[in-house]
Amino acid sequence: MALLPFSNAPGSLNVSAGATSNNLTQVTFSNSNGLAFGLNGSTMTGSYTVPSIAGLISAINVSGGSTSNNLSAITFSNSNGLAFGLNGSTMTGSYTVPSGVAIAASNATFTSGTVVMSNNGGAPLTISSGAQSVLFSVPAISSMVGTAGVSFSTNGSTITGSIHPMLSRSLYPDRMLTLISAPANASYSIQYVNADNWITATRLDALVSWSAGTSAAANTAAIALTAIAGIYTLNGQTLSSVSSGSTHTTYQYASNSASWSSINSAIRPISVPVNINMTPGEYYVGFGFSTNSSSVGTATTNLAQTLSMYGGNQIATALNYGEIGALTATSVNWYSGMGILSATTNAVPVSISLANINQTGANISQANIALVFRNY
Repeated sequence: MALLPFSNAPGSLNVSAGATSNNLTQVTFSNSNGLAFGLNGSTMTGSYTVPSIAGLISAINVSGGSTSNNLSAITFSNSNGLAFGLNGSTMTGSYTVPSGVAIAASNATFTSGTVVMSNNGGAPLTISSGAQSVLFSVPAISSMVGTAGVSFSTNGSTITGSIHPMLSRSLYPDRMLTLISAPANASYSIQYVNADNWITATRLDALVSWSAGTSAAANTAAIALTAIAGIYTLNGQTLSSVSSGSTHTTYQYASNSASWSSINSAIRPISVPVNINMTPGEYYVGFGFSTNSSSVGTATTNLAQTLSMYGGNQIATALNYGEIGALTATSVNWYSGMGILSATTNAVPVSISLANINQTGANISQANIALVFRNY
């Protein structure tokens, strides 16, 4: 404590501290809170001692995981490879990398010793090791696809195979065939086919009655024929091709032959090569052909050829179709897709919009042609 007198001062000295103010003739400096005062002659000295953390903080809030506490002391304990030390006011820490890791299986956890990974005789699994790694190899995912009358189904881990009899010759429609109104040259008819059986075929035939003209001249007559075919499924408002084919053939005969047995006066198949493996279901089959005269050699006679279509007569009508109360339209019928393509073509369309098919009246009759799916 230091005493500062004002004996030589006239009167008193006003001293303020906080909100208090007094006229004093003497001021005393007391040691407190680390402050210490001294007086050497007329010189006052002071010093301050910095308190320790323990003296300033009675407790600190520490959280670990979901636990929180107010602590006055914290101890760092060695655990799980961590080690701590204290050198004067310096704390040190170190971590020891473990020599192994824990491996957990479905019913056990291995934390020490040697764990061997091996194939238990189930799936063809291969296990190998690399740099700090274990490698597992399994075959690529495979799928079983049935063809030629074979189909597969699954129930849990069980795969069941079924064999279905395949028809290698099928006529559609299979009854009441008669001569029908033939589609125009280079037109494309689309026949609705409801397949009740599994069908395999390498060719698709349309049946025609063929009559070839003759003349008295001993020349050569010929006809060039282009035929196309496509098998479609209906997806919304579009027919999508699943198989197609085309062919171009020239037939010739002696022009003075009264009845050439290879063409004249018989039912003939107009054949297109295809690759078909049809499961039971609904299909649309497009077929079209065009003819032209052809020159063969130097002595050629162009003669008329008459090809009349065979088909079903069960939907022979000149009337359009429409629901009761609705206007009729050529783009609508009860099969929704059977009819004649609105534009001529000599190439198989990959996809066909239903809006581009004339489907009612004479068009549906012309589309009801006889088709033969066959392998021989």
